[in-house]
Amino acid sequence: MGHVSTSRAGLDNLACYESEREMLKMNTRDLNIGIVGATGAAGGTALKLLLERDHPADKITLMASARSAGRKIQYGDENIVISEA
Repeated sequence: MGHVSTSRAGLDNLACYESEREMLKMNTRDLNIGIVGATGAAGGTALKLLLERDHPADKITLMASARSAGRKIQYGDENIVISEA
């Protein structure tokens, strides 16, 4: 019985690995990405990482509080307008 359990776990791990491999093949530049809390520390870090990976600005939506809505954040040579979350 213990062997069946181990075997099942092995199959589950293999399925996760296969999904991960498929995800890595995907072109991440095609993903639409939304950042909630774009004006905060975590949002700024996320935006910086996307810029380092050359993610296209037109595939990014920035969201924050009503107070920040309408404000623009520079992203490389472009500006992205913040929407209200």
